[in-house]
Amino acid sequence: MRNILLIALSGVFFSVILTGCLFREASYNEVGYFDLSSPEKILPDGAVVKVNIFKNIETGKYKMVYRSGESKVMVDEYNKWVQPPDMMISRYLQAAFSDDKITSDGNAKTEFEVSGTVFMFIIDLKSKKASLGVSYRITRNQSSSEIEMINNSCVLTSNFEKENPADFARAMSICAELLAKRLKADIDFLMKKEIAVNDSRNKIQKDVKPQNEPAKSETADKPPADSKKNG
Repeated sequence: MRNILLIALSGVFFSVILTGCLFREASYNEVGYFDLSSPEKILPDGAVVKVNIFKNIETGKYKMVYRSGESKVMVDEYNKWVQPPDMMISRYLQAAFSDDKITSDGNAKTEFEVSGTVFMFIIDLKSKKASLGVSYRITRNQSSSEIEMINNSCVLTSNFEKENPADFARAMSICAELLAKRLKADIDFLMKKEIAVNDSRNKIQKDVKPQNEPAKSETADKPPADSKKNG
C-alpha cells in the first residue's frame, strides 16, 4: 500500500513539473527598428533632380543582413530597417535633392531624372564595413523626351566601430550620403558639358555669314559715263 502511494505521489509530482515546462513563457526579445539619418540638401547649381523609387534585389528586405565570412550570411530577426533598402535610399535622395523647379529670377531649371536598383545593402562583420551597392541611371528631361546620359554602378562603403545596430545604421547613412554626392557630381558634370555645347553652338551661329544676301549691282560703284566724249 505504501509503495502504491509513493508511486501515485511521484506521478503527480512529475506531472506538475512537465506541465510547468510546457506552459512556461518563452523569453521575449524586443524588435528594434532603425532608419537612415536625415540628409543635408545637396543641390546642383541651376538644376532640379527628380528621384524615382529604386528597385531592390537585396536579400532580407526589412531585416538587417550580416556577412560573417566569405560565403556565410546571417539575417537578423530582431533588428530591422523601418523600410526596405530601396525605399530608404529613394526617400533619402528625394530629401537631399528636394528643391523648387524655378530659379529666383523666374527661369525654369534644367531637369534631370534619377532611377536605379539597390543590389547590395549589407553589414560585413569581418571587415567592419557597411556596403551599399547601387546601379543607377541619370536622364535629362527635355522637350518631353527622355535622353539617357549616364548609366553606371558603384559600391560605397563606410566603417563602423562597434557591432551594434545603431552603429550599422550610422555607417549605412554615410554610404547613402556618398551616393548623393556622387549623383550630384555626375549632374554637375552633365550641366557643364551641356553649357559648353550650347556656348559652342551659339558661337558657330554668330560666325556663320548669311547665305541669301542680295547680289550687288555691277554698275552701282561705276562713275556715270561722260556724255561730252560722245558728242
